Amino acid sequence: MRHLLWVDAHDTRASYESIVEGIRQGGRWWYMAGKDDWTGSGGTLIAPRVEGRPPFVVFHDLRPLPQGQLYTIWLVSSDNTWVRGANFRPDGKDVQAVDINAAIAGFERCAVTIEDSAELGLQRKHVVKLETRPKSSGGTSCCSS
Repeated sequence: MRHLLWVDAHDTRASYESIVEGIRQGGRWWYMAGKDDWTGSGGTLIAPRVEGRPPFVVFHDLRPLPQGQLYTIWLVSSDNTWVRGANFRPDGKDVQAVDINAAIAGFERCAVTIEDSAELGLQRKHVVKLETRPKSSGGTSCCSS
């Protein structure tokens, strides 16, 4: 039992150290505050200046979600275009970091919604799953045929 507790504490410490290092690097920050029933919850999107470090959001006091639902982070542009940044479930800790899977250049705010996970993973013959990725550092496509 002691070993399991130590591993959990170690993992938590490593997670916090990673968050602190990302914050220490400086960069662009956006704060999100919960409203109405979500007052007290919030998060800060941090885009570190260091190349290769993805933007991430540090959330605090998130509510657990029912089975089958996910939080979705959206990046929102000035013309009100929404791009999905990440999907995640709360891990039960007071503070949680979530990496953003999209470039944040050109966006000026972000939002968090609750989505049904069934909508995000349709298993139908008429649905085609596509994924986009940035080019590699050498300028070549990351995908091959």
